[in-house]
Amino acid sequence: MIPQFSKYLFRSHFMRTEIAKTASGVTRFNISKARFKKIQIPIPPLKVQEEIVRILDTFTELTAELTAELIARKMQYTYYRDRLLTFEMGEVEWKTLGELAENLDSMRKPIASGLRAVGDIPYYGASGIVDYVKDYIFEGDFLLVSEDGANLLARNTPIAFSASGKIWVNNHAHVLKFKTYEERRFVEFYINHINLTPYISGAAQPKLNQKNLNSIIVPNPKWVQSFDNFEELNINLDELLSHVRFGVKADRFELALDELSKVLGFPSERPDKEWKAGPDNLWKVKDNEYLLIECKSGVDLTRNEINKDETGQMNNACAWFTKNYGDVPVKRIMIIPSKKVNNSTGFNYPVEIVRDGNLRKLNNNVKAFFTEFKQMDLSDLSDTKIQELLVLHKLTADDIINLYSENPRT
Repeated sequence: MIPQFSKYLFRSHFMRTEIAKTASGVTRFNISKARFKKIQIPIPPLKVQEEIVRILDTFTELTAELTAELIARKMQYTYYRDRLLTFEMGEVEWKTLGELAENLDSMRKPIASGLRAVGDIPYYGASGIVDYVKDYIFEGDFLLVSEDGANLLARNTPIAFSASGKIWVNNHAHVLKFKTYEERRFVEFYINHINLTPYISGAAQPKLNQKNLNSIIVPNPKWVQSFDNFEELNINLDELLSHVRFGVKADRFELALDELSKVLGFPSERPDKEWKAGPDNLWKVKDNEYLLIECKSGVDLTRNEINKDETGQMNNACAWFTKNYGDVPVKRIMIIPSKKVNNSTGFNYPVEIVRDGNLRKLNNNVKAFFTEFKQMDLSDLSDTKIQELLVLHKLTADDIINLYSENPRT
């Protein structure tokens, strides 16, 4: 029997069942050696074993690829959800939740657990369905929002959730009625995305009262009604990274760098693009620390000096940051093929250089980070695990600040 065949055989349902028959015990099971030795094992010809192994190996590889694809799509969904649900005041029309939805809290009615008549109608509380009863007080499509409970701060489960059909709601969940499906679903996504701490009162007994709920401001959902769902907006990681290289036009390079920052979990802006002042890219890598980036992706790889115009642009970007952010910690980098500064010019601030080799290293580390998920079960995916992999592949905030740039020389 070839080893690869035995590996699959002993993982099969047949063998697991046969082995289970040899075990005895109640809380701790022991396998009888005598009974184990009597298990009849099918041993097909070697050529048949090899063919079985070939087929199962193929399916194992496909499963790993599909798992990695699903994980990548999940992370891309999170990236796009956060990006689509982030707005600035003035970009879109804003309304309070009280203006967008009808609040039906006055119709709620709690029933003590001992008085509930068992039925098939969902009985909702702060975190979803808590029981099933015979009667209902609402019928239609609603958005329920947790009114109280530790989950308002912990956010272990969604605090806004849709409920449709005949339902009963107790006094631990707000009941909102919207005019359209799109409005309801958008507000559901939005409330689950934003920080609600300013609207919550009480620490030991967190509460989101009706007045504070109605005062939450949200972007007018009509702006995003053209999207069927957020999953449609996926990107290919390889395509993104193909634009983070020298030779790519400036605007496309800076856009890709902006997208890459968000994929890695760092908020970012493009000040020069948005306000016609400041650096090309600005990443917020820690709570109060930034990465200021001036991009020169169009410079030929054979160029061996940084010229006066380029140092001047960098100096202006640094001065803009100091004016607007004061003494906030910042790492200033210029992405350009050469680290040698022309003798006729210089930087007014501490600046480091990212050349082609380090840019490629960053790309390779990002690819390796995503490749790790091929070997993981979906159930194993957690924030802690992702952080471990970011550390492993040198993509943490400290790594981004320290590992991909070098000092210039004159």
